[in-house]
Amino acid sequence: MRNRSLLALLLAILVAPLSVTAQITVPNPTFVVDTVIDPDQVNANFAKFADALNRTGGTMTGTLTMQALVDLSHASAGQIKFPASQNASANANTLDDYEEGPWTPSDGSGAGLTLSSTSAAYVKIGQQVTAWAEFTYPVTANGSSVRINGLPAPTHTTPTNGGSCALGFTDVGFIVTAQAVGSSIFLYDTSGSNQINSAFSGKSFRLTCTYRASS
Repeated sequence: MRNRSLLALLLAILVAPLSVTAQITVPNPTFVVDTVIDPDQVNANFAKFADALNRTGGTMTGTLTMQALVDLSHASAGQIKFPASQNASANANTLDDYEEGPWTPSDGSGAGLTLSSTSAAYVKIGQQVTAWAEFTYPVTANGSSVRINGLPAPTHTTPTNGGSCALGFTDVGFIVTAQAVGSSIFLYDTSGSNQINSAFSGKSFRLTCTYRASS
């Protein structure tokens, strides 16, 4: 009887919208079905189970396979939480990460410059990262190539050129292109040569980078 009740519970999960706000603990017994399951009894068992979870909570281990709509439209639902450290998957159809938050642009040219008025944030969905930043260069005559460190996730090695960055605003007075590679942003002129720090002395930037992360 216990096995039949558990089987009824699993069938109910597969055929009915799930609005349980707790986690689920389901053991892994072997089921032997030798009778026809009454749908009304399935629904009744599921209702009791959902009520118990709402009262007590629990934990689910293993894999839950859904074969119908997963409805998260309830007013107290609508959220999917991922672990703080990504549990990466090699499966092309598995979403394994979501993050959002701030990041800190910093000088990576070796000149020890301090960027001011910094404001930066990002969103990461799977391997796709979109990072925004606003900052101002200090007054400098330094001739090192521009490199801005601190991207929230390193770029993937495919493509080898990382990702693209678009300048939403700058007051430098000439055309600048930007590229994300590794955990850094590099600035170039229209011929593809690296820009140097002195070219941006006291200048401000607002940029957006979109790229494929390494994981």
